[in-house]
Amino acid sequence: MNQFATATEKHIFNVPILPEETWMKLKNIFDTLDTFGNEKICVQAFFHKIKNNASSIGLLSTPAVEFPEINRIYSLEKVIFDLENKMEFEAKTDWETIKDIITHFTHIEEPTFDLICS
Repeated sequence: MNQFATATEKHIFNVPILPEETWMKLKNIFDTLDTFGNEKICVQAFFHKIKNNASSIGLLSTPAVEFPEINRIYSLEKVIFDLENKMEFEAKTDWETIKDIITHFTHIEEPTFDLICS
């Protein structure tokens, strides 16, 4: 990102639409990774398990967040993909933090080259 993009990028906030049933399935995946029972896991391992577990495949296509302002709905797969590219996942975190990260996912609309140069 160049110096001009930061000043003109726009944060677009979502409306969470992930169904409760999907949250319960995600919590079950979290619990399987919580091997020490301390309610903390590596976020990277959590996302990896969702993407690579045969029983999770259907979860990825589930609509997760809606952006009414730009008329878009992101699937859980898109949200995870974007989060993986934006965050560091080395630290361990708890379920509520993971849920919060997904629930408060924001779309950042970066300006195009034409917009920056005009």
